[in-house]
Amino acid sequence: MTKGSINLLSFSGPTTGAAKESSPQQLIILLHGENSSGENFIEFGKTLSSALPRAVFVAPNAPLPHGKEPGKRLWFEIVGKSADAILNGMEKITPSLNDFIDDQIEKYGVQDHNVALIGFSQGAMLALHVGLRRKKRLGAIVSCSGTLIGAKHLRQELASRPSVFFIHGKDDQTVPAERVLDSVAKLMELNVPAELRFCFGVGHAINKDGMIHGASFMCKTFNIKKKKNDLFNRILKWVRNVGA
Repeated sequence: MTKGSINLLSFSGPTTGAAKESSPQQLIILLHGENSSGENFIEFGKTLSSALPRAVFVAPNAPLPHGKEPGKRLWFEIVGKSADAILNGMEKITPSLNDFIDDQIEKYGVQDHNVALIGFSQGAMLALHVGLRRKKRLGAIVSCSGTLIGAKHLRQELASRPSVFFIHGKDDQTVPAERVLDSVAKLMELNVPAELRFCFGVGHAINKDGMIHGASFMCKTFNIKKKKNDLFNRILKWVRNVGA
């Protein structure tokens, strides 16, 4: 796909949530982590659908194959693990992801403020990078085991202030907790509403407590009354299935 002089990538992946015959009230775009897929991360959406019954969840597959794992995908190649390398990878894919978000908003007929990006790890970094630079404010960004990359550029590039929620394992060795604290501080400095919930005894993963916190945040953001018992049971079932 080409828009102007930019060659755009096309994404596809599974959906779940609001019944097809009804118009969804919210659009939740799920960005999976490195070495995963939309088919895997859509299970997160199936669980959250108990809390967000009128939302449609879309989990696009990242465009790049993971060389070591058939069926697994990457959003961008990282040559080295430096912040500059990650930022460079995200900047390359940003126009394509923005185009995908715009297409989904038009397809489902929702307003930008009723859209949320939820990402895990690499997908979380990408959700933060893209969501904070969109001119029309999104409703929310949820970062699971991710962090803010390119914070030094954000003051000049910040285009809107969606509500941001970080869910993070306190024992995460891949993205240390200190980096997430720095991310929250930077966002608050820029008057971006940001919250953080640590999951103690958890590494680079999502557990049931993180799921519950995330669901509660989404309900608060979209002013939805929670069905606590149903949601908790769905989360427990999801955790047992994935072995988290």
